[in-house]
Amino acid sequence: MDATRNYASKRILTVILGTTLWLGVAFTNVAYAAEPNWEEIRAMLAEGTGYFAPASAVVTDPDSAVESTGTSLQSSGCKFKTGADNPHRSSTGFAVSAHGWWEEKSRPKGQCPEFADVEAWLHVVWCDILTGCRWVLLDNQEKRVREGGGSNKRTTVRYDCASSEVVGYRIKVDVDLVNAPDLPNWVTRKSDVRCYPGI
Repeated sequence: MDATRNYASKRILTVILGTTLWLGVAFTNVAYAAEPNWEEIRAMLAEGTGYFAPASAVVTDPDSAVESTGTSLQSSGCKFKTGADNPHRSSTGFAVSAHGWWEEKSRPKGQCPEFADVEAWLHVVWCDILTGCRWVLLDNQEKRVREGGGSNKRTTVRYDCASSEVVGYRIKVDVDLVNAPDLPNWVTRKSDVRCYPGI
């Protein structure tokens, strides 16, 4: 069975099991939280009541945003942009990775603080019969960096793969200028990657 048919079969199973639950038929004795932890996810995988899925499975994504140029609230001359790349297979090891950074867009440059704290979150698509499909956190990192991006000017999030099955991933990036408050905004990027998370 190819990946598309396999995913469709899982979706059908979720609908059937979800309908059964709403009809009041008990099929499990485990009480799952609204946001499952990894122990609960492993249990649902073993029971066949949950699965990882492509990014298109998440229909509503309140965090989704396309970042425009951010502006510091402390200094009107400081303008910057939050940067992120699409999640992808890492070039070092069998893993999925993504990166976040910031770039000064002030003209002339030099009007922003020297450093910013760049926080990044890596999420994977998880679907189960109780809450449908949503993003679940895999990794969260923060690093204080200068602007510009590049290997030493960015924050990296990553997670090891167990197999090459296609699964949806998302990175969310937030930039906080050091000693210069800025607007609460972020950028997200999502993509399907041949990396089934090792749990």
